Amino acid sequence: MEGTKYGPIFLGCVIVGAILVFVPPNGIIAGGQFVYFGMKGLLVEQQIAKGEIEFGREYQLREQEERFRQAEHERQLRLRRPALPEEGS
Repeated sequence: MEGTKYGPIFLGCVIVGAILVFVPPNGIIAGGQFVYFGMKGLLVEQQIAKGEIEFGREYQLREQEERFRQAEHERQLRLRRPALPEEGS
């Protein structure tokens, strides 16, 4: 669960923007835009990764609940049937 493949591109935008800030005459404007949109992209990446983690956790919880329900159902069936001779009375 890594997010998308665009994370390094957004990181590159932030780095290039940080370098462009120091280039006159319009470096502050262009660099600021690179940094701003790069950071927004990284935020989206983080949200995607968080969503994937939450989805995986929810999937595992539901799977665990289903196994528990199945085990409980089988236990109830065993309790209802008469005991076999090898199980004792």
